[in-house]
Amino acid sequence: MTLTPSEKERLMDESLEIIEELGGVKGIRDGFAEMDTAWRRMDREGETLLKLYPDKWVAMSKDGVVAVGDSLEGVFSKIDTLGLRRNSINVKFIATQPRTLIL
Repeated sequence: MTLTPSEKERLMDESLEIIEELGGVKGIRDGFAEMDTAWRRMDREGETLLKLYPDKWVAMSKDGVVAVGDSLEGVFSKIDTLGLRRNSINVKFIATQPRTLIL
């Protein structure tokens, strides 16, 4: 795929805008660190989450559960309403009947 100079400039401007919205490079790094902490917590608390929120979408920050809902869209709406940064939150469907993948 070959881009024209104006297309490259437009993509660069859009990329820089996204980076700024995420708090710059430091914000992105911090978000990934918080997300990693949240994933580890979600993994540790998996059995408890299954008991409390069966077949629900659960959003977790490094500090714990921040939103629960029947739909992914609803959970993201709650995250946005709380003013939380999406790049520091993990969202997972807590399935009572997990699918088996055969690779």
